[in-house]
Amino acid sequence: MIRTLGLVFLLTFVVGGQGSGPTPRYSTKTGYETSFEPQSDEFVRRERYWQAIAQDVGELSAVDQCQPAGVYVVHRHGTRYMSDGDIEDYNSILTRMKTEGVNDNFAYLLDIPDNLYPISMEGELHPAGFAEMRGLGERIRARVPELFSGNDLGNFTFQGTYRQRTIDSAFGYIEGLLEAGAMCNVTGKTPSKDTVTCRNMTTGDVEVVVIDHIEEGREDRVLKFYENCGKFIVTVDENDTAVIENTKFGRGSEMAAVLQSVATKLAPTGSSTPFNMTIDELEVLNHMCGYETAYNGSSLWCNLFTDDEKRVIEYYLDLDQYWTEGYGHEINYEMACPLVDDVASYLSGVLNTGTPKGAFKFAHSSTLQPFLTILGLYKDSPKLMADNYNVSINRTWASGRISPMGGHLAFHFFRCPNNDHRVLVQHNELPIQVGACQDFFCPYDTVVTHLTESSNGCMWDNICSVPPVDPGDGGASALANSLLLMLILVASALLAVSC
Repeated sequence: MIRTLGLVFLLTFVVGGQGSGPTPRYSTKTGYETSFEPQSDEFVRRERYWQAIAQDVGELSAVDQCQPAGVYVVHRHGTRYMSDGDIEDYNSILTRMKTEGVNDNFAYLLDIPDNLYPISMEGELHPAGFAEMRGLGERIRARVPELFSGNDLGNFTFQGTYRQRTIDSAFGYIEGLLEAGAMCNVTGKTPSKDTVTCRNMTTGDVEVVVIDHIEEGREDRVLKFYENCGKFIVTVDENDTAVIENTKFGRGSEMAAVLQSVATKLAPTGSSTPFNMTIDELEVLNHMCGYETAYNGSSLWCNLFTDDEKRVIEYYLDLDQYWTEGYGHEINYEMACPLVDDVASYLSGVLNTGTPKGAFKFAHSSTLQPFLTILGLYKDSPKLMADNYNVSINRTWASGRISPMGGHLAFHFFRCPNNDHRVLVQHNELPIQVGACQDFFCPYDTVVTHLTESSNGCMWDNICSVPPVDPGDGGASALANSLLLMLILVASALLAVSC
């Protein structure tokens, strides 16, 4: 039987709204702190020592003779600056507002400085994101302090992607893992690794840590499988029909009503017509609300939307995520099997050799969401579709909740007497159950069995091979397109922009 506390992570999301639905978030533009349920105990529970967690879930007696022996964590990078496209669109609509005017109720928007967010910072880790990652490092050290001794991180591995924001996220995390008073600096950089040197300002002790990353242009099946899987690129990433549900919803009555409402609110005082804006511009303003809330705790742009309007836009954005990184298409998550195998290999290694004590990965939403999905987490019925918004409003698969910036999934291995070893899985620092687990501190074999079944042998080449196209009616053109996409596969991987 699933214990009551096991449903807290889910239930606080489902009933967390103000009477009319879940707390609105901003899909993948949600900051880590914003992803938690306001005025809930989640902020306290994420700071719990592992034995306190065991006591909370009623399993302390089962693990009171156990000791933490290892941890594997897959992180999304921390809160970042917006993309160059969002910056350009935001600057464009702000300029139009200043030229055409807006309603007096929103005149304060015209005082926002031009070019507040420079293109040069696009996609980079924001200071708020660095603070998020440092806090995560501090809390995992406090959760399993037995794994850490002073500032010795020699028995831990750190890996990012070639995107600088993942490297910087690892940097902040490393600072959090160290004892108070440690200061770090990047002292070396190559295409495949960054070297970080940390000094304890009290004792003078020095620690050198390496952050590995596969250089841009080389295949990374573990953290950037989506840039290397031909079938995914051809059938989903470069295929507009793959996200038809998102397109339909964008053209539907719910989004039209929100667009009309916001445009009417913005209409210059005395004007008889709404402010002229598109769905894309509406999306950008919602992004700004999410980004700035992550940066500063609030945003003036949020005032344009009611909570119900935010929920509609969130669903529109989540439909895109669901059909490109979630349960919408099998390839979305089947291609994540190398990451699943990497977790299983790590747990086996810790069981047999005790090393390394920790493996910390830093990647993207396009890594984390397929990973959650291949493990069978947050699977809703029915599927998320354009015509079932009211049915899906209380969905569990919601990007702003499950994959915010800074979001992560952690596997804590505990060595126990009589080979009764346990694994605690935490999603965004809260305990969850996976697969057939009946306990939160789940038997090792049960967790590994679930990982093995989820990977399903990980026949990567078969999974990602581009399917043949019937050159029948319309097929010749489709075949030509597929061949062209295969030829530009490498270029697509290099130019892909991860969240």
